[in-house]
Amino acid sequence: MSSTADRRGALWASRARGRRGAANRLRSDVVALATDAGRIVGSEGHAQAVATLEGWLQARGLRPYRGRQPSPAEGPPPPGSAGYRLPYRNGVMRGVNLAGVVPGRDATLPPLLLLAHYDSVLSAPCADDNAAAVAICLEVATTVAQGASPQLSRDLVVVLCDAEEPPYTGTDSMGSIAFYREQMDHRGAHVVVVQDLTGHQVGLPVGGRELRLPLLRSLVFAMGLESHPALPAVLADLRWGRALRLVAAPNRHVGDVSDHLMFRRQGLPYLFFSCGRWPHYHQPTDTPDRLDYRKMARLARYLTELTGRLDATALPTAGPVGAAGPPSYEESSIDLELKWMRRAFGPYLPLLLRRAGVAALRCRGDLDRIAKLLVGGGL
Repeated sequence: MSSTADRRGALWASRARGRRGAANRLRSDVVALATDAGRIVGSEGHAQAVATLEGWLQARGLRPYRGRQPSPAEGPPPPGSAGYRLPYRNGVMRGVNLAGVVPGRDATLPPLLLLAHYDSVLSAPCADDNAAAVAICLEVATTVAQGASPQLSRDLVVVLCDAEEPPYTGTDSMGSIAFYREQMDHRGAHVVVVQDLTGHQVGLPVGGRELRLPLLRSLVFAMGLESHPALPAVLADLRWGRALRLVAAPNRHVGDVSDHLMFRRQGLPYLFFSCGRWPHYHQPTDTPDRLDYRKMARLARYLTELTGRLDATALPTAGPVGAAGPPSYEESSIDLELKWMRRAFGPYLPLLLRRAGVAALRCRGDLDRIAKLLVGGGL
């Protein structure tokens, strides 16, 4: 009979093989999507990306998301809307969202939405922005679809959004806004999980330079915990979160910079994950070889576990959207933010506190000063 140590060793080796396999799949997807042609809306590279993503959604066992069906007065649906493509237009601009479904046990429940934009700002690979997040979304969906994690009660809908980059950001042409207004079906959404810039290692901005510290390369920033009072408890004890160095902050520190914009403004529970900006942001040098695929694999595993916890958590309407915007529940996330900040920066925390002018990490004001330092430095 094998000893306990032998069993533990076999389990560790199995998990290591799983992580390597996930990292290799993620690398392969990013390399295939992040070509030199780029994915600028309307370009040949964009059209090729749409075809590639549609093929991947089908090959990985996701069903087409039909979305909101037009009324008889609106006429027939746009061409191509019977499959994974959800075309839309705004004036002369023509965009294409793509959406696939991993069916849950009860299709009547509001689904989980997992979002990432696929367009690029340059005719260049733009691997971190945002091919990496697209690949992670597909890895999560594939893991759930193939039964490697328990079946969810509700549908998991992967939405790959168009036109997130300038000049469309925040306009009616933005893919996530078009999805919410024109394409999301009557079930709405249970919660929305958005990613942007989740493939690179994080360096600390110091004196106009990026300081790379080994313990901090796995930093991932999470915004939106304040969008519903139940969310901090969901994220507090996720097992796979220990493989990353998570830092949480209210969205007000970075603003509506990505596809969570519309959902936040409508008062829907949401989470936004990012590694922040880095020297290759919106540059031709944002290439697949610069990404950390092991970190991406850890984030994919974490998001897979997170979807299961979110699926099982009741998220009743927390409050109406008023004149001042959606309600914020920052008081519910303060303890988790403090805990994560201490854990994430570890031995570097005293240095960070000194640079932020904080004597001790105790309250919201201390966290706000640290966030101001990090965002002001370029993250």
